[in-house]
Amino acid sequence: MTGLQTWLTGGPRPVWLRYLLLIAAASGIIRFALGTPWMRESAVLYVLIPYLIGIAIYLFTPVAKSDRFLARLWRNLRTALIVMMATSLLLFEGFLCVLVFLPIYVFFALLAALIYPGPTARDRSWRDKTRMSVIPVLVVILSMDGIRGMDISFGPDRDVLVSRTATLELTPAEIRSNIIGHTYPEAGRTRFLALFPRPVAVEAQSLAVGARHTAHMEYRRWGVPGLNVHKGTSIMEFTHNTETELRAQFIHDDTYLSHYMLFQSWALEMTPRADGQTDVTLTVGYERLLAPAWYFGPLQKRAVGDGLDYALHAIIGGAA
Repeated sequence: MTGLQTWLTGGPRPVWLRYLLLIAAASGIIRFALGTPWMRESAVLYVLIPYLIGIAIYLFTPVAKSDRFLARLWRNLRTALIVMMATSLLLFEGFLCVLVFLPIYVFFALLAALIYPGPTARDRSWRDKTRMSVIPVLVVILSMDGIRGMDISFGPDRDVLVSRTATLELTPAEIRSNIIGHTYPEAGRTRFLALFPRPVAVEAQSLAVGARHTAHMEYRRWGVPGLNVHKGTSIMEFTHNTETELRAQFIHDDTYLSHYMLFQSWALEMTPRADGQTDVTLTVGYERLLAPAWYFGPLQKRAVGDGLDYALHAIIGGAA
């Protein structure tokens, strides 16, 4: 690899041309992966491709002036961030996608600097050789997570149920009324939940079986109105209605969230108490569409859980 690295880091000139080539190659590979379902929904996109980008950075960018480990690590980190930000702009990705993807991308992109010896190292120790042999194999294995038909997963199942319970100073009738006439206030959202845009409008006139509630979503990918905006709707239809229990299923979703998760079911259970309060349990079922499971599973479950807490206290219990 040393000879190949010497050849690559010797040209092309000027140096900025190498960065353009890296950005172009990364954009092309990621665009292809996003357009290929089995790659988009597996860890190939979020594990293997960042690792390959890190290898390219290690080989193709100028050698750090200092051969010290931290100098090499900083060079790879800086270049990896440049490639990621430029690629995100070229692919019109939004800030939310970048924030969620950033930690796992940086980790695997930096593996090259972590496992390979410095460019001036003449003799590789057995530890260097072991790392260079074992870690790429582990990366390939981790990349298989989520490939449909292979039944390989290193984390939670794709189908997930998340529930939250709260005691509200409302009667079941008042709770039902809040569901019909609800809004999405800014207050009450956690810092993590605040990263996700709220619905801009809601259509909800009835809770009868067969009634549909529609949420209109607008995701400003770059935070600027009218520029790189994704608009979509999420529709759920009620399938069960009693005084203390409501159930619905999602029948349509083309919002920005549909690229990451597929919402399936919604349920609300109310248990009146003797003191006039009501114990309310809200449950949402969804299918996780991203892998690896060990990374995106907890993130999505946290986001949905925060959303349910927000719904219970700020929307359903808004009048409490």
